[in-house]
Amino acid sequence: LSLWDNLVEDPQQVVDLLSRSPNVKALWLNENPVFTTETAAEALTSQIESEFKHVEILNSKFTRNAGEWALNFCTGFHHKSLETIQTLDLSDRNIFNLSLEQAKKVSNVKVLDIKGNSEFLAEHSSDKLFAFLLNFAKLTHISCDGEIEQIVRTRFLEDSDFKKSFATMDTINAFNLAEWKEGNAQPELMTEIADIQEKLWRYANTYRLSSGEEYDQSSIWYVMDEFGTAIPHSDNPNLAITPLLYSPENKKESPDNVAMCLVFPIQPIPADTFVYRDYLVGFGEKSHRSSR
Repeated sequence: LSLWDNLVEDPQQVVDLLSRSPNVKALWLNENPVFTTETAAEALTSQIESEFKHVEILNSKFTRNAGEWALNFCTGFHHKSLETIQTLDLSDRNIFNLSLEQAKKVSNVKVLDIKGNSEFLAEHSSDKLFAFLLNFAKLTHISCDGEIEQIVRTRFLEDSDFKKSFATMDTINAFNLAEWKEGNAQPELMTEIADIQEKLWRYANTYRLSSGEEYDQSSIWYVMDEFGTAIPHSDNPNLAITPLLYSPENKKESPDNVAMCLVFPIQPIPADTFVYRDYLVGFGEKSHRSSR
């Protein structure tokens, strides 16, 4: 049930609704006043988890009652049995709310994505992370945040029993674990490269060239300088940025061509105000709801 951006202000409205809806397994309350403050969100989440055990997913994340339905939701309900799942995307799900008993039901997974879960590490010990991972004895690849990668890497290098438990694992993020097993890795360099690879797509842009005679279908990729990439996204931006190709000879292949980005205000910007751009012009939650 999605109540995304429905101006829900009173937590009791949510409680009354769930009391009448015992079949609701997933609920979205994003961008509602009832979830605008961290304190209010925590209180309502705790109440939902304690009083409505049937809700397994809240705002795309696992509740403490997450079970088989929630795991099937993450796979698109494409598997008749959890034991047949070999690829599992648990990114941004708060894996720490999934019990070890439930995790064991997908123990045949070989490719696991747990990116976006490092934000919950502060509330849980690394031992809980390892206890979760040890349920996946057949893993060949893990995708994860740099912080989790560093924790796993340290344990992998220092704990021989932990290394034996993941004898089948070949890669973590973009790196071959064979080098780690042989002790030849450069972990700090590898972590920096993984961090750049993961974040690059937040800043990459494209444009295409056209003339009066032809339209080039191939995209040209570019990353702006430190000023351009520092401007964050907003659905209500006060700046616009657009690529421009200056061609003195009006030829696409001229060596004198200069590519640049034009930055211009689209709203009044008072002094000491942050500037924002829209990374997805024409797309927003109003017309294109989040798939997750």
